[in-house]
Amino acid sequence: MSKSLLITFGCSWTYGIGAGYEEGMNEEFYTDKIRWSEELCYEHSWRRIVLDNLNIKGLNFSVGGSSNQKQFKFAKEFFISDEWNSIKNEYDNIVVLWGLTTTERTYMWCNDVDSYQDIFLHDERRKFNKIISPVGNKFIKKERISFSEQLELVINRLSYNHDNEVEQLTNNILFWNYFFKAIGIKNIWFDTFDSHQYTSDIENLIDSDNQERDLLFKLCSWHIEKNPDILETDKLSKGAIVTHDYFLYAARNKIINPYSYHPVKSQYRLIGEYFTKQLRPYFH
Repeated sequence: MSKSLLITFGCSWTYGIGAGYEEGMNEEFYTDKIRWSEELCYEHSWRRIVLDNLNIKGLNFSVGGSSNQKQFKFAKEFFISDEWNSIKNEYDNIVVLWGLTTTERTYMWCNDVDSYQDIFLHDERRKFNKIISPVGNKFIKKERISFSEQLELVINRLSYNHDNEVEQLTNNILFWNYFFKAIGIKNIWFDTFDSHQYTSDIENLIDSDNQERDLLFKLCSWHIEKNPDILETDKLSKGAIVTHDYFLYAARNKIINPYSYHPVKSQYRLIGEYFTKQLRPYFH
């Protein structure tokens, strides 16, 4: 019998952030005790469901809040390491499942804390409003901001371009496809909560032929299939679907929790069952 390993890359939805949430939980308790609990994040994650269903081992690199750049960095460091040299000799069937996330995050070295930091570009406007307040016809600085927060402001205004980010993301995917093929490893990509319009065909991207293919979209679609009347009776839900605001639809219908917008337990289970079917042919 072959010895199999599933290696996972991705962000919070792959890691399982918030998987211990229960309906009615208050936000403070959820944030302090549940959201980041390593034990709960794994116990109720879709990763565990897949590993248990397929009776295989797992090695995880996904983390909450991760950017694509952070995952690429982790992958480069791992696949040149002694650990990888040991693993590839231990397992005769290795599959990489890689979740791609929003382009509105990056990962950069910050001298003020002497380490890499996650940079969340989509928070730029909120941070600007918090840091700078108008007084008459002048602006005053209310608090000192970290170097990483300054980077968020600068990158968003002077550097970030969505189309360019998608093009660079496509190039990275194509490179890693070439790399995995060269070393004889099977790899699969999926979109997490953005269905990127990649600039080249990605042969091993799940549902690559569909314009909307990400996990958030799938959860909403599965919910509508089970509740076909909801778009007729719930105007807010209908409006969310029309505008492609699937986070709004998912929150409204308790597919994701109301605080950090991660899947609730039942939805992590659905994702686990989905990936079990997707991966079973690779682990027979």
